Amino acid sequence: MATRRSCGALMPQRKLASAEIFAMALDGMRPAQCQKDSGASLQIGRSSLIEHRSTRLTLTPVIGTGRFRVAFHTRGLQLTRWLKEEVGDAYRVVYYKPCEDPNHRIDERMEVFADGTLLPLPPFRNHLREPPRFCKHIVSGGQTGADRGALDFAIEQGYTHGGWAPSGRQAEDGPVPLKYQLAELTDGGYRQRTRRNVEDSDGTLIINIGAMEGGTLATQIFAERMAKPYLVVQLDDGGVTDVAVQVLAWLRHHGIGTLNIAGPRESKRPGIYRLTGELLQAVDAASRSSDGVEHSKQS
Repeated sequence: MATRRSCGALMPQRKLASAEIFAMALDGMRPAQCQKDSGASLQIGRSSLIEHRSTRLTLTPVIGTGRFRVAFHTRGLQLTRWLKEEVGDAYRVVYYKPCEDPNHRIDERMEVFADGTLLPLPPFRNHLREPPRFCKHIVSGGQTGADRGALDFAIEQGYTHGGWAPSGRQAEDGPVPLKYQLAELTDGGYRQRTRRNVEDSDGTLIINIGAMEGGTLATQIFAERMAKPYLVVQLDDGGVTDVAVQVLAWLRHHGIGTLNIAGPRESKRPGIYRLTGELLQAVDAASRSSDGVEHSKQS
């Protein structure tokens, strides 16, 4: 079957009309050989899955390594648009975020149209019971220390995350890594970033060691001026278990869905990254434990 190369990806020239098509797009940004399998299936590379049943084609990128891991979502959408260009109006093309994406539950399924626009579709409902979570969404600014501790916790534990980063994704150790899916301010630095994260959340959890100062203090001031709920947690003694119960009670009292987590950078308060992760792990465990008790009572 004749093929053409499109920015490193191989796509079939003729209209895709087989009963079921499986295509794999790219592995680590490397082009791969196109081959026709038995059973009318087409494989291209090894990193993305396109599936056709009836009149719908779906594309789900799978996490690779290196640069592909950093830009998997952008690359997946690009491949989906190429596919739509190839098949035209003959098929509907639907993009599925990979489950490895920590934000895969945000716009999980999107239909791609010929002009490149996207239409969010209802997500599939998992028959398995979702684990209890102490909030729906975690936001932070991407700085070293407390911010990164919160974002890494969100990624590892399956919480969706976001937030605002300064212009240029500025942080004390260089640009904020792209694995943290933060929106970049077009014009503004740390202070503007801090204000937006407080403004766009339901409440702010400030995790601190020592005196409140700098951006950590500014976070508290912004929350007070906006009359937004906030809680300051001092972890000077390193204990997190008792504090976790208090944090969980505060979250539930205010019904916080989107939680902004802030605190000092690592260079100013060494160890705050670790303590932030430990505290959030303890809050998560307390949430799961209390939810399990309520569930057993109802049963």
